[in-house]
Amino acid sequence: MITERPGSTYGVALSDAEQHLLQGLCSSSGEPETVWFTRFWAAKEAFSKAEGTGLGGRPKDFAVEAAWPGGLLVRTARRLRRVQLDRLSAGSPAKDYVVAWTLQTLQTLQTLQTLQKEEL
Repeated sequence: MITERPGSTYGVALSDAEQHLLQGLCSSSGEPETVWFTRFWAAKEAFSKAEGTGLGGRPKDFAVEAAWPGGLLVRTARRLRRVQLDRLSAGSPAKDYVVAWTLQTLQTLQTLQTLQKEEL
């Protein structure tokens, strides 16, 4: 669920590089930090569950490296995954959520190649 979190949560869940990326995304998109942090967290959860490990109290081991509309690129020491995201509202009163799911390795490689071309 998209909600305010204590400031200390960011330091526990995100590396310095991820916090810098998060701030840049907030500035460029105009979306609040709560939305982007929830996307980062949901992506880390989706990746860790796809690996069959869960976060294991080590959310920084799942590093968000890049973002684009509807997705994030997440890396561990062993693997890189593309994570798709969607934002939705549900319930009464309505609450906002982020859902995340991982994609196959080929799709991840294609995304990485596209991002590298954009940097050139």
